[in-house]
Parts: sequence; C-alpha cells; structure tokens
Amino acid sequence: MNFSTTFSAALQKLTTTPTTELTSEQASWLSQLVGRQAQAEGIFPMPTHCDDDGNPLYSIEELAAYFGKTPEEAQQALEKMLAKEPELADCLHPGTAHRIN
Repeated sequence: MNFSTTFSAALQKLTTTPTTELTSEQASWLSQLVGRQAQAEGIFPMPTHCDDDGNPLYSIEELAAYFGKTPEEAQQALEKMLAKEPELADCLHPGTAHRIN
C-alpha cells in the first residue's frame, strides 16, 4: 500500500511512543486517520451510514459490492476473520445506523 508521508509520520510517532496502551483519544484519532487514508487511496469505500457518534458504518452488502464479492463470500470472510481474532467482534455495530447524506 502507498501511504502518504503525513500518515506514515503520524503512525511512526504513535508506534514509537513508549506506552503500553493508546489513550482512547489516540485510538480514535488513529482509527479516523487510517479510515480517511484508506478511503483516499481507494482501499476502502466511502461510508454511507454512521452510528450515533458519527463513526462510519459499512454493511456486508456494501463491502461485498465494493470488493467484487457476493454478500455470502463477504460474510464467510468476516466469520473467518472473527475466528482468528475474536476481539474484532467489538468492531461490529448492532445499534442504529444513520444514512449519511
């Protein structure tokens, strides 16, 4: 992947910080930065929905279409990913999704 200089510098700063954990503010900032960079480089689609706090949300159908897969293939890929790294289940959003206009 071709990450911009700004992104690489910011990521370098965070990963070399001598702390064992990121603060919630740092984690949120990093998540937003990674998301914007991925969207800018076409690695990830622009979100069409968000949660109550404005965080982007994606449906299996949207991701499948973006990556040229069927929804079933995307669901299977998600299940494999969750089997390998169960903590990723925290990223799933069971609540209300709001359409971004």
